[in-house]
Parts: sequence; C-alpha cells; structure tokens
Amino acid sequence: MECGRRDKFTPKVDTLKSLRDFLIHWQVETDKHNLIHTLFYDNHDQSLMISRIANDKEYRYESATMLATMLYLLKGIPFIYQGQEIGITSSHYDSINCFRDVESINTYHELCTKMSPKEAIEKINFGSRDNARHPIPWNDSPQGGFTAGTPWIPCFSRYREINVDRDFTSEHSIFRYFQTLLRIRTAHETLLNGTFRVLSNKDDSYFIYSRSLGNETWVIICNFEKEQDIILPFSCDAPVLSNMKRAKIEGKDKP
Repeated sequence: MECGRRDKFTPKVDTLKSLRDFLIHWQVETDKHNLIHTLFYDNHDQSLMISRIANDKEYRYESATMLATMLYLLKGIPFIYQGQEIGITSSHYDSINCFRDVESINTYHELCTKMSPKEAIEKINFGSRDNARHPIPWNDSPQGGFTAGTPWIPCFSRYREINVDRDFTSEHSIFRYFQTLLRIRTAHETLLNGTFRVLSNKDDSYFIYSRSLGNETWVIICNFEKEQDIILPFSCDAPVLSNMKRAKIEGKDKP
C-alpha cells in the first residue's frame, strides 16, 4: 500500500494524515458497495510504514501501537506483516552492497549521478522494499538468532535493540499490545460488523472514529505528531485499552 504516487525514496512524502485519509476512503467505498476491505499497511513490496510516516525512534512503541489500533479496529480483514508485532523499523546501512532488491540497487546508481553516494544511500535506506524482507530478529545474538550461517541478506540493522526476545520481556511490549487489541476485536461483534463513522475533521492532527452496532458504540482516538487536548462532543466510559495506560479520556493526549 502506498499513500500517494510520489517518490518512495524521498522521506516525508507521506504523513499520518494521508494514511488516515486513505483508510477513511476505503472504509466508505467498501461499505457503499457491501464489500470487505483488507486491513494492512505493510507488505513485502513496501518500506515499513512506521519509519515512513511515524517516529520510529523516540516514539517507536507509541507509533507501532497507535498504527495497530488505528487500523485493526476498522471494519475488514486484518493482515499483520512479519515484524509489525514487535515494532520492526527500516534498517540503516552505509553500503549499497547490503541490499539485494534490484529496484533499490538501480535507483541508487541513478541517484549517484545527481547527488553524493551518502545522500543516495540515505534515500535507499528510507524507501527500499528490502526493509520488509530481512530475517526476523529473534534475539541479539549474531544474525539475530535467525541462522548460524549467512542469510541471503544482512540482518536488520537494529536487531540488538529490536528483537523478539527483548520485546517479549519489555514493560512496553508491542507484541502483548497486539495480543490484547486483537482479543478485544474478536470478542466484540461491534468491532467486527459495526458501522464506521469519522468523528474528527480533515484538518485535525488526530483521527477519531467510531464503530456502532445496536446500542453499543466504540470510540477510537489516535493522536499524531503533537501533544494536545482532544475534546469529545459526548461523554465516554473509561478506556478499555490505551497504549499510554490512561485511566480516563480527559487530559492531554501525547504524541
């Protein structure tokens, strides 16, 4: 999935707002034609969404869990691409020799005719679909514990920091958040088949939507780049799930 048809190797061409608008469009269109949407934001042909449009460093946990909440409580069939569930980000390498993707290699050589190799490799690090093709890092041992041999492509560059073992034992485990989120989704008919309604405005730097069925309504609040007060036009119960461990809806929402 791409949010727009622009240069995939140029940072910041996509934003959380563009992803939000993309999701809204397809929720509306599929509902209009009585179709079911496929819910995904990563696949083997795209660089990773968390690194394209969110903050994969200071707010990696918050970004990964918010993206999951924003997507997987929509109506549709959820797909989780390998690594999303532990918050894997794009890699960073200093050499084009670390890449196997033909598109990335050809683009690198083309870019080197217009800019320095350092600038070109930065673009490749950002946009290469090889970011979605690395072996899963199981732990912080050599090759991320994936193999004792030599994998077809170098291991994910942040594997010592981001791996399955480390996430499973973390106080802020993205995997455990995914588990809880999906349990909630499957346990409530409203989140499976309820109607979708946008509650935020197009210019807002956040996304609020609801899912309703019968007398039950769920409200999903996703804050984006800045800390801000988000005022709802109606009262809500205490949060069922929050990646910031909120006990109440009121108060400032962090990025």
